[in-house]
This record gives sequence, structure tokens and C-alpha cells, in this order.
Amino acid sequence: MSKALTLKQAKALLKVDETKIEKYLRFYNDEILLEPDPQFPHKESLTETERTKFERIRRVFSLFDIGRTDEFIRSVLTKEYEIEYRQAYNIVKEAYLIYGIVGEADRVGKKRASINFYRTLANLAFKDKDYEAAGKLWEKADKLEGLFESEMQGLDPDDFKHPSTFVFTNNINVLHQRQKELDPDD
Repeated sequence: MSKALTLKQAKALLKVDETKIEKYLRFYNDEILLEPDPQFPHKESLTETERTKFERIRRVFSLFDIGRTDEFIRSVLTKEYEIEYRQAYNIVKEAYLIYGIVGEADRVGKKRASINFYRTLANLAFKDKDYEAAGKLWEKADKLEGLFESEMQGLDPDDFKHPSTFVFTNNINVLHQRQKELDPDD
């Protein structure tokens, strides 16, 4: 996604009711348990219905992570859990909000699918002792993941190796001439 969204903007974009997913977010923050635990009787846990829904949300994320499109995920949910398309649509939206997948889910999913495909082919080539092909396929997967892209963090130290030259003058004509040189459109 090109720009970062706040949680409030993401909720508005997805039209998700915060109260419906609050417990799942609290689970990931270790504030509540998935199931009741006798060691922690005072700690809140998800109900049976919430655990069932949470399992569906996890299923959405697992399908997304292997590169399935939104449409495919919805069709899987409707068949596996025998639910209506509308309900599957809402589960997918909630899952994306919980796991932070807001925006171009289909594009990212297809990219993940390609990466997994190249990795699978590389493993098969390696198994067949075709090491050159395995290396090339693994490199393609790495390129898709962006592992070879340099991560620019902070300032470049080379920019500070050469001192700048400053010439001070009180002649206003020099200023006008420099401005014309810098902005040739005028």
C-alpha cells in the first residue's frame, strides 16, 4: 500500500464494527485466552462462538498468505463452513483488519503465490539435483520479495564528506542572477 493508514481510517475503509473484532485483537495482545485455562481462572477467554469465528478468521489469513485472492477465499469459506457469501465477505474484511492487510490484498496475494511457486519449484529442482535451476528459481523468489533492494535508512554519509562553498555578497543583482539560473522557466 502506498500510504499508511491509521486504525481509524482502516476501520472506516473496511466498514468494520470495532466491537466485533476487539476480543480477537485483545487475544493477540495476550490480554485474553483462546480457551479457559485452570491455571488462570481470573483471565477472560473467548466463548465457543468466538473461537469458531476466530478459526474462520485464521483460515482467511492462511489462504491469503499462500496467495489466494479475495474471491477464492470467500468461495472457500462458503463451501467449508456452509455460510452465505455475505457472511464470508464480512469475515474476510474483519480478518484483513485484524492481520493488518488493508488495501491491495489481491495483488499482494498473487505476489505471495508467485513467491511460493518459485520456492516450490526450487525445492523440486534441488531434490532432482538440478542445483543451477534451483538457485535461479530461489533467486527469482528473493527478487519478488524485494530482498535485493537496498534499504535506505537515515542520511547518506557520503553527502557530508565534501564541504559546501559559501560566498557572501551584498549585491542584490547576484541573487537575481542565481535565481534565474536555478529557475529557467521564468
